[in-house]
Amino acid sequence: MGKRKSGRCHKVYGVLQGALMQIPKEKPFRGPVEFEQGGMKYQNIFSGEVDNFSGEEMILDESGNEIYRAEYAGGLVDQK
Repeated sequence: MGKRKSGRCHKVYGVLQGALMQIPKEKPFRGPVEFEQGGMKYQNIFSGEVDNFSGEEMILDESGNEIYRAEYAGGLVDQK
């Protein structure tokens, strides 16, 4: 992996880590709706409640280009 790509990955995961440290208590589905760090923007679109939710998160670079995207889903575990 080249230095440029390695540096970019480091920035992306730094933004992701920063966003995940800002999880809203009322909707704890990954990170907040928006978070900015170092000129990069994290966005999180989700639906549902704690028992059944899904969403998509993305990170945009300084120019507004999407450089990371992930879908997620979760909910409560049935303990019967």
